[in-house]
Amino acid sequence: MCPLIIPPETSGAVAPRKSQSRKGRVRRRAGHRIKASSARISWSLHPQTNRVIDVWVSTTDQPVELFTREYYSPRWGFVVGNCDVDWLHHPEFMPEAVFGQLIKIGFHSSAELVNALRQFDKVDTCKWAAAMLGRLGATP
Repeated sequence: MCPLIIPPETSGAVAPRKSQSRKGRVRRRAGHRIKASSARISWSLHPQTNRVIDVWVSTTDQPVELFTREYYSPRWGFVVGNCDVDWLHHPEFMPEAVFGQLIKIGFHSSAELVNALRQFDKVDTCKWAAAMLGRLGATP
């Protein structure tokens, strides 16, 4: 597997982006979701408990230097997504299956679980994450 990236709510702040394309600003402002075909899901394991922390969903639909820097960041122990040949072509390489594996490993805390759901909710095919957040009483 590849390295990971961490969300600001549960871990250290990600370095500020030096630039952002107009397309990226417009997409986020308009509330568009990350396409599953361009999604990368990153996470780490807590050093003492070996439980999931810092789930982060990013996209390769941005300038190459940005997603490359994130992809090779030492913050992430694992990365899965469009960097894998079988992504979206094999049942084990679907966002739902990745989330299932994270559940199987276990989250370090309930805050990490909520963060993971919020991250998965950014993907266009993961409407189930918003439903789960609603059941937990958290906002998407």
